[in-house]
Amino acid sequence: MSELIYGRRAVLETLRANRRRLFRLWLEGTGEPARTGVIGDIMTLAETHSVPTRPIKGGLFEKLAAQPVNAQGVALEVGDYPYVDLADCLAYGRGLGEPPFLLILDHLQDPQNLGSLFRTAEAMGIHGVIIPDRRSAHVTAAVSNASAGAVEHLRVVQVTNLNRTIEELKEENIWVAGLDNVENALPLSRANLTGALALVVGSEGEGLSRLTRERCDFLVRLPMFGQVESLNAAVAGSIVLHAARQAFALDPALDVGIVHGAGDGRHGAEEALDKRAGQFPIREVGGQQNDPLPFPDGPLHLFASLNGHEVFDGAAGKVGDTHKFDGRPAEVAPDGRRNPGAVCGRFFWK
Repeated sequence: MSELIYGRRAVLETLRANRRRLFRLWLEGTGEPARTGVIGDIMTLAETHSVPTRPIKGGLFEKLAAQPVNAQGVALEVGDYPYVDLADCLAYGRGLGEPPFLLILDHLQDPQNLGSLFRTAEAMGIHGVIIPDRRSAHVTAAVSNASAGAVEHLRVVQVTNLNRTIEELKEENIWVAGLDNVENALPLSRANLTGALALVVGSEGEGLSRLTRERCDFLVRLPMFGQVESLNAAVAGSIVLHAARQAFALDPALDVGIVHGAGDGRHGAEEALDKRAGQFPIREVGGQQNDPLPFPDGPLHLFASLNGHEVFDGAAGKVGDTHKFDGRPAEVAPDGRRNPGAVCGRFFWK
């Protein structure tokens, strides 16, 4: 099957991405237009990809105008949109050396909202967008146009069961944050958006579905200070995506150390680890830095801290042993997450 991508920016980005089958470029008018501006860039890319170019007066452009859409004098006949698997999105993030950064859209149905969120998601470097395959807008020519072509660069996943997919993400140690204007949601300024994250944006008017809300690790809301009670899904989601990218860019180090017993002191030789995973040797225990080892052969407990919060999850061992940090979640922390860090969790023997 084929469809017509219309609008100068959408057509340009489709050609730049070169992920679809490209059949034919249509230009409104007679004769070859001047090779200037965006139209010139489009024509050059069409030649690069060996796409036939046809000028036409009226015809399909009259049909597009009757819908009504503004084709801006250009249309590109293309194949189906190339959806991907979730594994492709996770692999893409790993290839960048980044923890997963995903957007989940819970049954959005307005193409304009979908396109706006796609545009923000691409600008914020999202690794993938997850949408349900039913009761939701899909990637269409209207969505591509609304996103100014940004969706053509994105990895979009269609899933049969959104809630099952959320559980799969949790198994990958990805925090799932739901955007919802409810009383128990954290204000955005207090939400911890660092590390591996999937943000869930609900549908227009309805917000998050009940089951999806229950599966989120924590909820985030945007406090309103004016007369309106809320923002639409695209605007609210875009604000949180930008905040998440800012938090992500800070990339705080995970401090890893050792305490003896149930938290009665921490050692001074903390080591900064990559917060996704790592290995480190046990060197010393004690209440103060450089204290002698009080019980060098006794059982040790490990802690991890991020942004000043500590998580304790004991593991037995002795000085000189090597631990590997597996990044699985532990307890619930005061900020509403299962624990404060994207990968704070258990340690186990290598």
